[in-house]
Parts: sequence; C-alpha cells; structure tokens
Amino acid sequence: MDVNYKAHTVVYRQVVISQGNIVVRADRARTTMGQDQRNSQWTLQGNVRIQAPPRGSLSADRAVVNVLGSRITRATVSGNPAQFAQQRKTGKPARGHAEQIVYDLNKGTVQLSGNAWLSDGRNQMSAPVLTYDLLKDRLKGSSPGNGGRVHITITPQALPAGKKALESKRPPAPPAKQTRPRTRQGASD
Repeated sequence: MDVNYKAHTVVYRQVVISQGNIVVRADRARTTMGQDQRNSQWTLQGNVRIQAPPRGSLSADRAVVNVLGSRITRATVSGNPAQFAQQRKTGKPARGHAEQIVYDLNKGTVQLSGNAWLSDGRNQMSAPVLTYDLLKDRLKGSSPGNGGRVHITITPQALPAGKKALESKRPPAPPAKQTRPRTRQGASD
C-alpha cells in the first residue's frame, strides 16, 4: 500500500475487492484517502478481472468501480479491447468485446460501446453500441448519431439427427417449344 498524504490518495497493489460472489482483481487500485469507503470510486489498472457469477465476467486493462451503500453498483472497463463473458441459461457462452464496457449491476445490463461485438456462440452482432440485458436475456444494437450500422450474422440451427430437411423442389421447367422447320410458301423447286 502506498499512501500519498499530499494528494490524499491510497494506491494498493495486487488488490482483491469482494462483495458476496462478486470479486474484483487488479494489479493496482487507487482511491481517495479518507473517503467514505461505503460510497467510493476505485480506479483499477493492469489485468483487471471482475467476476459476478452467474451474471458474467469482465476483463480489461483499466476499470472504474463505483461503490454505493457498501455495494458495488457499476463497473466501467476499458481496454484493447475490454472483454465480457457469460454462461447463459442455455449452457452456451455469450462473449463480447468493445473499447468500453459499462456493467450496471443494479439494472443487470452490460453496455458495450466502440467497435462493440457480441456472440451467443452461434449468432453474432456488431454495432457502435450494444446493450445486453442479462436478466431478460435480450440484446439491442444501436448507432447513436454517428451513422454506423448494426450488423447481425445469424447461423441457421442444424437439424436434429433423424429429421429430414424439406427438399427444395423447383417446379418443373415448362416444356421447350417444339419448332418445325419452316418452308417457304410459293417457292419453286
């Protein structure tokens, strides 16, 4: 721990902050000295990992964690890129990355912004901003004001073994017109 009385800051090394099943780890953490730790803001740097099962996990180069009423309420992570992962109810993992990810624990949402990308293991979505509601298992892509596009890649689900796919049957081609050689009328032999 490094205390700077002049700047009123405390820097912790190899920090682990936990609250219930939420665990925050980083190489360094900085907070204001004398600040009410029940309502505080922590700036974390280096190998930041935030685990909040079953809601998911974040990893990044840098994070700002807000604590309100002795509860971690929000984590804003950034990196090249910041990453998100969650084991979904379906058993398939959801993974995503962006320049910045805001995890609002009160709302149960994860907002990815800046080259945002998210995959549910089969389908993918990318957009300037993606908002994933962890509680409702819903995803929303948007492009606020900058004219970027929302891209969605949907991979068809494979048919279970033993089921036959509907065969694509084209209607038969119309019969070709039969043409007979024409003869000139009035032509002499």
